[in-house]
Amino acid sequence: MSLINQMLKDLERQRPLAAGAGQALDGLQPAPEARPPRARRLLLAGLGLLLLAAGTTYGLRQGPPPALPASQPTTVPAASPAAPPAAPAAMPLKAAADTTGPRRETAAPPAPAPAAEPEPEPAPAASGGPSRETAAPPAPARAAVPEPAPTAAPPAMHKRLRPQTPAEQAERIFARALDQIAAGRYREAEATLQHSLAVDPAHHRARETWAALLLRQQRPDEALRLLAEGLALAPQHIPFARLYARLLAEQGRLAQAIEVLETALPEATTDADYLALLAGLYQRSERHPAAIQAWRAALGLRPDQGVWWLGLALSLEQNGEAPAALGAYRQARRSGLAARLDAFVASRLAELSRRSGG
Repeated sequence: MSLINQMLKDLERQRPLAAGAGQALDGLQPAPEARPPRARRLLLAGLGLLLLAAGTTYGLRQGPPPALPASQPTTVPAASPAAPPAAPAAMPLKAAADTTGPRRETAAPPAPAPAAEPEPEPAPAASGGPSRETAAPPAPARAAVPEPAPTAAPPAMHKRLRPQTPAEQAERIFARALDQIAAGRYREAEATLQHSLAVDPAHHRARETWAALLLRQQRPDEALRLLAEGLALAPQHIPFARLYARLLAEQGRLAQAIEVLETALPEATTDADYLALLAGLYQRSERHPAAIQAWRAALGLRPDQGVWWLGLALSLEQNGEAPAALGAYRQARRSGLAARLDAFVASRLAELSRRSGG
């Protein structure tokens, strides 16, 4: 995060890792003999401190109702011919013959039972002769259209908030701390960062930011404890390891600082600054073969760093590899150095050239 990085860069300017290392060069000249005397060793140790300081920066819906059946043309049934009136019941022959004599009432015969209504006959097939109108068959019954079922009302939406995880809560609190830092309210920010870590101890950015605040207030011991707790949770977290190792080195605890950096090294093989820090600590501990390897790994990632070339040259020279040291010194000058360092490199080039006979 840019705010954290800026804070750490400010700390770099305010309290460099090897403060006062440059004064070790005053009044010292490289000795011509192969094994450097005590003053020479002081010079190289001072340069190692300087290199170490310079090499580390950081609803449901129903379907449509069923289609209605197509209406069919309605045939108006032709009027049926009136049935001929029923013939009157024949009178008994005796009554019919006695027409002239006096009428004699006879009992009326019983009324015939009403004839059953004849079944309609099917219309005959059309033929060439005159058509005979017959009763049309009744129209088919119209299918009943089902009433559409009422659309069910969507269930009431009850918004249920998902509880935040500890990581989400800590991130929200951390964001508030960043606002406080931006406003310059560092004490409030420190309390807020502490709250964030109490909610989620694995919130690494909150821990890094709090450690930077503690260093800004000149409270390195508290920063060390805070970073040690973080490394216990995440031993290979690069920012923790880098800052913790720097603080240990400031206290002269080089072996512990190297151990911290080596533990996280598998995650830092592409971090040039991390590798340069480790190389500088190896160099200060006079572990020059390890320093050479680490300097070369760092320069493989960032070959334009003149100070790192100088560090490599010093370790090569101390390891008895004079020709390789000459090449590294020359590359250091080509990559650009501060005037004072450039003068030192020039003197080493002259000395090594004289020893090698040119």
